[in-house]
Amino acid sequence: MAIVVSAGEYAWQHFIGKAQHLLLFIILLTVFGFIVDTGFASLNLINFNANPFNAGLCPPWMIGMWINFAIILYAHLFNYFTRYLWFTIASLLGFPIAYYIGVHMGAATLPPGNISLVVVGITWGILFPLELYGYRRYFDKACYA
Repeated sequence: MAIVVSAGEYAWQHFIGKAQHLLLFIILLTVFGFIVDTGFASLNLINFNANPFNAGLCPPWMIGMWINFAIILYAHLFNYFTRYLWFTIASLLGFPIAYYIGVHMGAATLPPGNISLVVVGITWGILFPLELYGYRRYFDKACYA
């Protein structure tokens, strides 16, 4: 289902002429998310369930979630990508809530307990705005012309 939703939103963004660098953004955010989630798993801050890969790697279903998140983020919040303080605050709160919901639904466990959510929030609170800055600065030159 996620693939259908992602493909539909991707096609819509092309149809309305808003997808100039969408594929690049999807790849960057997904790879970045994979690396950070793999780091969390390797440090045993989070254990992802239903992971056919090594337990220290981000599972394929989480990669699908990163793809969906990248498309939705680009489609609906692109004009706000330069509001780094807003994204810092949203990341400090939103990412731990998202991971907590995943744990509550049985998709993962937090071996060290809720301290993992604090680490997730601080990590994404720093890295996510930096990623948006890097994307806008190096790949979306129109923003800085």
